[in-house]
Amino acid sequence: MKRFFPFIVAILFVNNIQATNYYLSTNGNDSNDGTSQVTPWKTIDKLNSATLLPGDSVYFRAGDVFRGKITLNQGGNSSSYITLTSYGTGEKPIISGAELVTSWNLNGDYYQAIFTQPVTSFFVDNQEMILARYPNDHQYLTLDSGQKNYLKDASITSLSSALFDNAKICIHTAQWCWEKTQISSVASDQINFNTNVQLVALNQYGYFVYGNLAHLDVVNEWQYDSATQLMSYKSSVDPNTLNCEASVHTNGIEIGSTASYISISQLDFEKQTNAGIAILSENNTHIITDNCTFKGQYNYGISDKGSYNEMSNNYLEGVDGMGIYCWGKGGNATIHHNTLKNIGQFRNYGDGSQINMTAIKCAFVNNCYIHHNSVDGAGYCGISADGGYHLVEKNIVTNAMQLNNDGGALHCFGGGTHHTIFQNNFVTASDGNTEGTFKPSFVTPAMYFDNDVNNCTMQNNTIYNRTQKGIYLNAGSNNNTVKGNTIYGCNYGIDYNGSILFPTQMTGMNVTENIFFAKLPTAYMVRMVDNTGGYKQGTIDYNYYFNPYNTANCVYVPTSSSTSSTYSLTDWQTTSALDMHSKESFVNWSTSTSYETLFTNPTDDVVVVSLGTTKYLDLDNNEVCTSITLQPYTSKILINSNTSCPALSVDSSTLQEGIVVFPNPFENEFFVQLNVVKENANFEIYNQMGQVVSKGKMHTGLNTMNIGSLASGMYFFKTDISECKAEKIIKK
Repeated sequence: MKRFFPFIVAILFVNNIQATNYYLSTNGNDSNDGTSQVTPWKTIDKLNSATLLPGDSVYFRAGDVFRGKITLNQGGNSSSYITLTSYGTGEKPIISGAELVTSWNLNGDYYQAIFTQPVTSFFVDNQEMILARYPNDHQYLTLDSGQKNYLKDASITSLSSALFDNAKICIHTAQWCWEKTQISSVASDQINFNTNVQLVALNQYGYFVYGNLAHLDVVNEWQYDSATQLMSYKSSVDPNTLNCEASVHTNGIEIGSTASYISISQLDFEKQTNAGIAILSENNTHIITDNCTFKGQYNYGISDKGSYNEMSNNYLEGVDGMGIYCWGKGGNATIHHNTLKNIGQFRNYGDGSQINMTAIKCAFVNNCYIHHNSVDGAGYCGISADGGYHLVEKNIVTNAMQLNNDGGALHCFGGGTHHTIFQNNFVTASDGNTEGTFKPSFVTPAMYFDNDVNNCTMQNNTIYNRTQKGIYLNAGSNNNTVKGNTIYGCNYGIDYNGSILFPTQMTGMNVTENIFFAKLPTAYMVRMVDNTGGYKQGTIDYNYYFNPYNTANCVYVPTSSSTSSTYSLTDWQTTSALDMHSKESFVNWSTSTSYETLFTNPTDDVVVVSLGTTKYLDLDNNEVCTSITLQPYTSKILINSNTSCPALSVDSSTLQEGIVVFPNPFENEFFVQLNVVKENANFEIYNQMGQVVSKGKMHTGLNTMNIGSLASGMYFFKTDISECKAEKIIKK
């Protein structure tokens, strides 16, 4: 090894000195050498003609807009990545998939401009406009019946045939998806499709047609005709005074099949017809995308078919299809600390698949780590992880399911989904959308183990501020664990669909130590479908069932008859022999009263919440005074007793020139009252061998000391305040 070491160093040195920096600026010139900030290249075309080597870096000038697609067919290696990033100060450089639309002429009540490239999306002053449709937004035609290659609707016989000429159609084929295809012909009450849809739409479901000039009747709608090469836009102001852009370039960065070890950072990707970054091959590995922005992509912000790739600290907003999409046979992706807003806001945009409009989607790949992401707004699921051995933790998902139903803020599906863990996530305000459905009955859950999901775990998640289901275990799911979750304020805390009609029976479900807290008297803690003549889904026990408004509403069991069964916890325990150690509410309130408080900590820091002088009760009816400590990504429900905490009695022996330590002995935490004015006083805790086991700083007033991780026994507490001696403390 010693003989080879100088050779290895020499190789690395050669690689380093051969690395080249390239610069691009809209003020540059493609005849330059591009190797300095004073001689930059101008265009993406020039960059694409270059051969990049391991260790090379490409810098785009901050504040500039570069239009076109970057193609990377070369990669780096494990010691020398190829890097694409920015230089200079100001806004991130933009890699745009759009071209400007200019020279508008007024034609009747809309404007038109010649544009020679096919268009998927249209933006005015960076706001995405609505593709002309009939009926207009939030209105639908209703089908009478259909197959995968046509639908029937008697009402269209009274409509103008011009509405359907060369138009496309978007159909609500199921509660969880809108599918789209080209209309091939219309005959009487039948609309025929050029390409089959995936599902047969249910009778009385909604649809609309779009992409025809006859649909252009609302301000801010647009339409493009490839035959005439005319862009049409209905505007209340002259668009020649506006910044108009049409999406025409497929990808911002397209990574070819032989490229790996690439780092992309500090870039802004906008308005591509497919993806901001497209990782095209299962052979692409170690692609890092960090601190980039993605807006207005038609299909995906990031499309990742490779493996061992990382997406972190990115901001994605207004992506029409899916925000981050991992697929193919790759996996092992790490997706963390990304912010995603308003993903999938158009029913007829995106790839039109059954998973469209999901913020983060892992589609039957394995071993993805999805953590510390924030999702606020998604047309379908917030985070959906299909496949095996995923870890989904410490994410915050709100306002998912804005356009679809039968999904979840956190969701996984299928027999190929197994050994995945959802833990310490926060879910709120994701109740689903039933537009375009007929007599909608599906109630959207926050967290969803769909058909056949097996050997997966939901634990220590918090669900709140929503009216529908907390957790849904669908037919066929089996051998899953639901443990330690807090479900606050749903109409069903947990719902088992143990239907015997599904080929795989629901068995082996382990539901324990969860908190179900109702906000309405009509809410139930559990909905459980009878499984082949009994409740054979698995174990359910040691849960908290709190409905302070109606303790009779604990368990709901639907039956085939018109009368379903409702149980109090006591009746349920007697009938089913389940939940024998579960607890019900020890308080009862009127419907206009609410004394509980949900305390949350959706951060990575331990948080001490001051409770003031109010005495609270935990769900075991224990008194809680002074403060509570919340570990990262946890929550706690306390009940206000409407009384004050008793005055704290302190043994005079614990009083030392302003220090009070209490209680002593203690269990997991004790308190130190610092009565002298000294900010940032230092403290140390020693074990009996004189070793420091904890240390930190205190402030004037009450300080909480949590050493629950230490073993029971005697310790010594000491501060640096003058004349203070070590205080003996006992942990029970």
